[in-house]
Amino acid sequence: MKPKPETSYLECYKPMCSTISDDPMKTSSLITLGVLSICCHLQAQNASSQQMAQFVDAWTKAFNGEDIDSFMNLVAEDVVLFMPAGPVKGKEAMRGLYSPYFNTYDLQVTLDVKETETLGEKVYLAAWVGGTRTLKESGTVEPISVHNMWILTPEKGKLKFWRIMFVGGTTAD
Repeated sequence: MKPKPETSYLECYKPMCSTISDDPMKTSSLITLGVLSICCHLQAQNASSQQMAQFVDAWTKAFNGEDIDSFMNLVAEDVVLFMPAGPVKGKEAMRGLYSPYFNTYDLQVTLDVKETETLGEKVYLAAWVGGTRTLKESGTVEPISVHNMWILTPEKGKLKFWRIMFVGGTTAD
């Protein structure tokens, strides 16, 4: 579903938030159909622009440095990463997914935040990740351009990933 020019990315996905389920089959089907919004259970309070800037900076440094420990410091314990094959639940499962990726590639990406909205204690964020990844073994360079929808949650004064969905884009995977 593409937003109309006068409609924000976030507004485009919000009406569908009642369709999210913990049932992996239902969730996977929704992702595959591209009819997913991850804005459920949001309440009202503002994250500061300073917190957002700190999150973006920490994410960029951890990702480009292939620093799995710093990257995992940005992840809440109860994180859910929605993938076409089904959700990846929990911080350790996410570490298991990203650690081999960081070990395989040299990453040079930027995070282009298109839109944010604070709803309660959660921050709903639409962003593009763009740049390159270089296969460490062969030196092969591949472009990255991925649209993400994230919900961040405050934890000990810092924003952390809570829900993650890859909306679309291109990589060699």
